[in-house]
Amino acid sequence: MEELCAEFCVRICAASTWFGFITAILYISEKLFVRQRTWIIQGGRRIQKILHIPKCLCVVTEEEPGMLDHDIRKAGTCLIVSYLLTIPGIWCIIKERDLFWNPLIFIFVVVNPPCSSLVVWLMLILDKRERLRRLALKGDQEVVDRSLEEDISSLWNGPVMVC
Repeated sequence: MEELCAEFCVRICAASTWFGFITAILYISEKLFVRQRTWIIQGGRRIQKILHIPKCLCVVTEEEPGMLDHDIRKAGTCLIVSYLLTIPGIWCIIKERDLFWNPLIFIFVVVNPPCSSLVVWLMLILDKRERLRRLALKGDQEVVDRSLEEDISSLWNGPVMVC
């Protein structure tokens, strides 16, 4: 019985720590990226035009809103977590050069950043398609954007992962 109680306490502490960490990352993402929304959207549109990216691969639409705050926050959070995973690997390489070819270090330092960037890009494309579909169904009505508080509350009130 005591083992079950201890295991339950450990799971609660681990979940609270993890959700607290993700909440902090969401807040940092809000401050770094969402507040620069107009610059990000204008820059994204400009880069898409310069590179002649096909419309199906563009993440920022020409129609307003170019991208929702929720999408910017979600992409920023994923990229921050992904790049935080590379820091220990870079630190290990700085300490000992031979570790670069260690498969685990190589995956975190070399493979993780481009793969996570591609996954975020695909996620933003799917979010854009969903947003355009909603706009087409609802007509000229705006698509409702989620605030930071709603994202945080859905994180804490959502389903809990069982290990």
